[in-house]
Amino acid sequence: GRNILVIEPTHIPKNKPGNESVRFYNRKKIFSVNYLCVVDYKLRFRYITFGFSSMHDIRMHRNSTLNDFGNNLQAHNYYIIGDKAFKSSNGVITPENFKNENDLN
Repeated sequence: GRNILVIEPTHIPKNKPGNESVRFYNRKKIFSVNYLCVVDYKLRFRYITFGFSSMHDIRMHRNSTLNDFGNNLQAHNYYIIGDKAFKSSNGVITPENFKNENDLN
């Protein structure tokens, strides 16, 4: 069967770091770490990576091992669903490129 996964970024607040604090300062004007998580239908984490909060979600995905294996996941019946921010990402299906169930073939 098909295994549907969901990718979602989130920012976890942190105290102001001593070094390179600008890298941890996000657009909401707080210090945080940016996590990129993939969960299954039971909300179990299947993949987690993290980066500086100043790093855009797409850039973090492109630099991740998940991106390296994007097309291989589909070959093994794993499909990652993401929002429109991921439209140009390897192996992620977004609302813009998902028309019907046949897109999962």
